[in-house]
Amino acid sequence: MSDFSMMIEEAKKEIMILLDNSDRLPWYTSISQLQMIIRELEKMNEVRDKNMFFPYYPKGIADCWDSNDELGNKLLRILDFYIKM
Repeated sequence: MSDFSMMIEEAKKEIMILLDNSDRLPWYTSISQLQMIIRELEKMNEVRDKNMFFPYYPKGIADCWDSNDELGNKLLRILDFYIKM
């Protein structure tokens, strides 16, 4: 498994934990947003080309999430890796 795939799987696990414990979701996230992020991560891992697919989730994170959110920062690091591939 590539480093990128491992990053994606780790982030998906964290998101699934939040979805399984939705009462612990931060106020600035929603179940539907997290489900969309999972789909976009899977698409990124499949396509691996920012010119063919560019995810929407970074805009949502930048616009609404707390800048200190660990998951949000991890997702933005995944995006950086994706862009540089």
